[in-house]
Amino acid sequence: MKNNRLLFCPDCGARMIEDAWDIITEMPNGDLVQDIVYPAWVCSDFCGYYEEIKLQGEEQHDSLF
Repeated sequence: MKNNRLLFCPDCGARMIEDAWDIITEMPNGDLVQDIVYPAWVCSDFCGYYEEIKLQGEEQHDSLF
C-alpha cells in the first residue's frame, strides 16, 4: 500500500502535521458555524499550505481559499 503522507511543506520546508481543515463562518447574528470538516496535512509553521487527505470512497472538497 502506498504511503501518501506528506512529510515536508512544499512551500516553506517545515514539517507537515495531520490535522483537520474546517471553515468557520460568522453569521449576521454573531453565531459561529463550523462547516466542511475533513482531514488534511497542514504546515506546522502555518505558512498557509494544506492538502486534503483523500479517504477511500469520499469525494474531494474544493478549497475556498
